[in-house]
Amino acid sequence: VGTRLAVWDKGKRLGWSDDKAAVYDRKVTADFAQHGTLTPVFRRLYLFFGAGVQGPREMAAAFKQNPVRASLVAASLVAAAYAAARASRLFADESESGGSAWNGVSDYTKSHKAGVMLGKVFYGLPIAWGWNALWALGVHMEAVQAGELKGSEVAGKVLPEFIDAFSPLQGNDLLQKLTPTLARPFVESV
Repeated sequence: VGTRLAVWDKGKRLGWSDDKAAVYDRKVTADFAQHGTLTPVFRRLYLFFGAGVQGPREMAAAFKQNPVRASLVAASLVAAAYAAARASRLFADESESGGSAWNGVSDYTKSHKAGVMLGKVFYGLPIAWGWNALWALGVHMEAVQAGELKGSEVAGKVLPEFIDAFSPLQGNDLLQKLTPTLARPFVESV
């Protein structure tokens, strides 16, 4: 809400009408007012379906509108993820088993949140859908360099990240992905 309000306020200070500022501030993050004819049905069945569609759509639009800038952003995101993972490995405390506490952070957290680990605490913010796959690539590249992951294992880690980043249906396996949100606890307990 704060980001949208700041964008709206900036538009007003530039002399835009209320309507123009409101339309522009909707485009800063996922625009929940924009959807196809079946989206309302899928939103009722699957939590965050709209965001799962809009994130990758906005990413594709960025690449179509300005491929050079989007490529630079993508490369920068991979590099930032690598640097954050490296810093986390360096600044994380030692775990009880003797390795870095960074190794105890789940792959999901490492791949879906931009942040660093200081001591025993990971500080991070969620990454937009679609772009999180690039963050995951940087994190896994750092794991290879640190000797925690073999180069031949990277594709097996990154491919599922890219599939999940561009799929509006989420879950640990195909059955969970296809199960509507309300029925998910029953499927997960089996």
